[in-house]
Amino acid sequence: PLDISTKKVSQIFTLEANVTDLNNQSVSNRASFPVHKGDFYLGVRNNDYLVEANKPAKFQVLSVNPDGSAMKNIDAQVTIYKRNWNTIKKKNVDSDYYFENNYDDVLVETKNVKTDDTGLAETEFTIKEGGLYKVAATAKDSKGNTILSSTTLYVSSEEYINWGRENNDRIELVADKQEYKPG
Repeated sequence: PLDISTKKVSQIFTLEANVTDLNNQSVSNRASFPVHKGDFYLGVRNNDYLVEANKPAKFQVLSVNPDGSAMKNIDAQVTIYKRNWNTIKKKNVDSDYYFENNYDDVLVETKNVKTDDTGLAETEFTIKEGGLYKVAATAKDSKGNTILSSTTLYVSSEEYINWGRENNDRIELVADKQEYKPG
């Protein structure tokens, strides 16, 4: 069996074979196939990708078998994390400065849901601060594998929001001729 225990999600494996006969004639082929992380898949979807602070953000969680049919009565957790950006300005080897971003996802709230006979569950969060949020749905299958799905949500507010800085404040000019004349 293929071991994907160190991976967070299912993987696609590719098998390649080359066969050479006694006449030095070669035949090659390739096949790709999924290796499922668990007994089922979870999906999480937000109804809106942008909501206002202090207004409800609604989410749907879907559980399906690997063949796509509904998987009912799955207990899942839906967790929302606020993405806090940490930006520093660094001096590069060419003496220019550039921004470097990293982030921390800080737990905001967790809710438990159970999918119905159609494999669907719904929940909502009311988020107080503006920013970028990650929403993750997790569940365990019968073998103890963690099944994971996530999405993002933007929350607007009147306060300042640090989205992380980008290095897009420079323009690189590329000449289309070697020399130009005035006028």
